[in-house]
Amino acid sequence: MKITEKEFKKEKQAKEKFRQAARRLKKLLDNAPVGYHTLNREGIITSVNQTEIRMLGYKKKR
Repeated sequence: MKITEKEFKKEKQAKEKFRQAARRLKKLLDNAPVGYHTLNREGIITSVNQTEIRMLGYKKKR
């Protein structure tokens, strides 16, 4: 399958827009006035926003 330069640029732009949206969402959630976290199917915490980390008195591992 051959991809034209125009299609390649369009896909690249779409990926960049997605990355920007993901960064905005992360910033929004990290600065939300309430704590948020996500769990996987086994009930293990997979992510926590900065507010919840502060509320619980933890420091985020780097």
